[in-house]
Amino acid sequence: MKQTRRFDSSFFSFTCQDLCTEKIMPSSVNFYIVSTLLYIESINCQYHYTDNFVDHENSSMDKFSADIAPLNIRGPNSTCDVAYLLQIPVCFTRELIQPPSMSYIPPKNCRYFENNEKIMICENEISNPFTWTHSELHFLQLENHFTLKKLPNISNIHTRYLRIYAETLELINGGENSDRIIGLEIYGGKFSHGTGNLNSFIFWDSFIGFPHLVRLILSNNCISLAYVQPSIKQPILLQLEYLSLMDNRNLGALHNKIFYPLRYSPLVELNLRNCHIKIIGTKVFKYLKGLNHLDLRGNKALFTLGAKYPFWITLHLFIKNIKILGLSDLGLLLVPQYILHQLQTSRVEVLNLSNNIYFHFGYFLNKSVKLPHLRVMIIDNSEVISIRNYTFLHLGSSLKAISLRKNHLNKLWPGFLLPTLEFLDLSYQREVSGQNPKFVIEPNIFKENPMTKLKVLRLRGLKTDIIHRYTFEGLYNLEELDLSDSIVQTIEEGSFIELKSLKKLHLSNCKNLKDLNGGHVAAMQHLRYLDISHTNLFNGIPNDFSSMNLKCCSRLEFINLTNTFNDFQDNSIDDQMYVRMWSYFPNLKTLDLSHNRLIPWEKPIFLRNKKLHTLFLRQCAITHISTSMLKDFSKLSFLDMSDNLRLTCGFDVIHFHNLTLHRSGLNVFEYENGSGIFCHFPRNHTIRYVSFKNLFENFKDFFPPHIEGNATTITWLNKLLFTLLIISLSSLTIGIRYVYSNRYYISYHWMTSKMNYDENKNNNRSYTYDAFISYSDKDREWVFSELIPHLEEDFNVCVHERDFKVGMMVVDNIVSCIDKSRKFIAVLSPSFVNSKWCAFEIHVAQNQMKKSQEQFLVIIKDKVPKKINDKGLNYILKTWTYITWPNVYCKTERLIFWNRLRKGIF
Repeated sequence: MKQTRRFDSSFFSFTCQDLCTEKIMPSSVNFYIVSTLLYIESINCQYHYTDNFVDHENSSMDKFSADIAPLNIRGPNSTCDVAYLLQIPVCFTRELIQPPSMSYIPPKNCRYFENNEKIMICENEISNPFTWTHSELHFLQLENHFTLKKLPNISNIHTRYLRIYAETLELINGGENSDRIIGLEIYGGKFSHGTGNLNSFIFWDSFIGFPHLVRLILSNNCISLAYVQPSIKQPILLQLEYLSLMDNRNLGALHNKIFYPLRYSPLVELNLRNCHIKIIGTKVFKYLKGLNHLDLRGNKALFTLGAKYPFWITLHLFIKNIKILGLSDLGLLLVPQYILHQLQTSRVEVLNLSNNIYFHFGYFLNKSVKLPHLRVMIIDNSEVISIRNYTFLHLGSSLKAISLRKNHLNKLWPGFLLPTLEFLDLSYQREVSGQNPKFVIEPNIFKENPMTKLKVLRLRGLKTDIIHRYTFEGLYNLEELDLSDSIVQTIEEGSFIELKSLKKLHLSNCKNLKDLNGGHVAAMQHLRYLDISHTNLFNGIPNDFSSMNLKCCSRLEFINLTNTFNDFQDNSIDDQMYVRMWSYFPNLKTLDLSHNRLIPWEKPIFLRNKKLHTLFLRQCAITHISTSMLKDFSKLSFLDMSDNLRLTCGFDVIHFHNLTLHRSGLNVFEYENGSGIFCHFPRNHTIRYVSFKNLFENFKDFFPPHIEGNATTITWLNKLLFTLLIISLSSLTIGIRYVYSNRYYISYHWMTSKMNYDENKNNNRSYTYDAFISYSDKDREWVFSELIPHLEEDFNVCVHERDFKVGMMVVDNIVSCIDKSRKFIAVLSPSFVNSKWCAFEIHVAQNQMKKSQEQFLVIIKDKVPKKINDKGLNYILKTWTYITWPNVYCKTERLIFWNRLRKGIF
């Protein structure tokens, strides 16, 4: 499932949800630029927790409707296209749709889904598939129907969108209710065989019965239009916006009047990808006056040398109104200057030249060639080794986006570092023999080539092992940085300090990256999206995650931690650690913890995450569902806990199923009313997997009466014990509160009495440490960087983080270590005054060392308040001499400080 993304720039600002609800229309944004960047970003209307980039330059599906994604089409794997065309306000995917009630039972081999939309998906052979009725079906998909030779009679179905995968389909015929269909897709038919009507002279007649068709896809159906002439005079398909004839490899030639019946159609996009077209008439697009997007990918015969009418000569005759032009995979060698020259007078804003061979891009390009309207250029997978300086700058001063994925670049060439760019993609560069295999990102490269408008920078899969301190200096407005799948080992501290506008950071699958400390993320206070999945960043860090300094990222809304916690020993992520970590992110909305070995938590861990609505726990080896987990789940709107095969069937599963029945706002991935997720039930040395629904409905079959009786008895005893406990607690409340409030001092006096007894037995006193240092956590850095290095040149000092014994109570450690120390050094500061532990250490030191005040040394690190509630600290400040740390650096004053301190310890 894919996470809905938002992209903001001066020329596009939208989400896929906006597209589905028609909040954004061509009149409100630049339709073509939005579409192209949708394509480059491989955006569709599916929620997903990964950021996988679709290989668009090699995609053979009609998923992106030719070389880029149109505004109103989202491809066969998403039903957002249906939602858009039907003006339905909710964008959905198959996984997010809940099965309906049993009031409607679909036919055999069909699955029916219903939420805000009604969807039917039928697979394999169906007996009498259309004798059943449905009052209104938004989407019907038929797959692998081997005996289907013509379009089915859908008079009983009332569907709005029909998609068919059938190798035997030969005829297209509209019938009753076909006038309701607004989307028709047919894949894999045999229209050129036998009586196929798409091979006859009545090609367009087949669609007379579909007057409201908006989207028509006829992909890979053996269609041949070489000799087709329109046999009807009246215009048809008066609402058609998108037409695809992709992968019909016998298409041959397009004669001048082939699209004459569509002269009044509002056709915007035409996909002719991989159709083996050899000839295009000079007036073939004359009747498609609204055509803005044309994709000719893979039609290499158009550029065959020696052709009677070479395509590039007539190109200018029909592209005057074209704004998006796809010329990828045409066998072009070098930059096609003759084509670019033809485009100078056009309105082309998006140009796709991918999958050709250019090597040194721009070196043989005439500087006089100008494309004044060009805003997006795609040159993916084109064997590019170098870029000539000023190449893109000469082509068009309006250029906003460049994609150079999967080429052979080994550095950031100034030729594409344009000051006007807002999007740059250099992902997955491949090495060339004889070249440096690593991709070099030089320090200050963006400072020397200012790109202050750049918002999105993609550097995925590059062989770059180090990011230098000043690498991104100059990218002040960068909002998204992607370093995923790279071999980067070191990100120098402060590398992101200039990226103050950064909202999205992708570090997924950076296996060699071992550290992401606070210095890296401290400046990214506007970060909303963080993906550090499949990394080793959490290996060996403290259990409180303090070294990552995540507090500065409190605005994070999306965090992906997939496969990051698997190296903790004994699954040592406890409840308190969970609570501490998630408390840093009060704005968190989506969290992915999939593929981690997680212990079921016994206390609610998302108490401070009031906005959390989406949680992924796929394959987390969860063994049971605790009560606290149920409380956390009850606040969600989406939960994925699929593939947890170690989940044991028990009462907790029944409670979870009951939650899904009563919490209508909770969508559980693949749950299907409890039939899609399973737990394992061990019995007679075998393991049986049982669905949640089966366990819930057949409770007594899995838990015999004696188990149920035992459960009832236990419940009754629990109630009795609970009542007795309440009575006992009410009588002991005052005593417990007193003991709790003074627990450290009670423990201390017990320890001292024991130590006095031991001391009386052996009067020979020896000290382990010269001094015990008492300080607060906020002064830790100063203690370890200044105080300890100076003292340990001559003395043996004790600090709690290093010298306390593991396994002993904290109170016991404090008393024992102070007793073994000749001196007690207190580092006073405002945080010290407010620390209960520091006050306790002062109390212990006063009692242990009251025979001699010379054993007590006080350092004033920072100015402390005049009024202090603690009597012990007040007494110390009023009666004892102390030394003050000179905060302003002065070599003489600090030398005096260290000399006085050493004399005090001696």
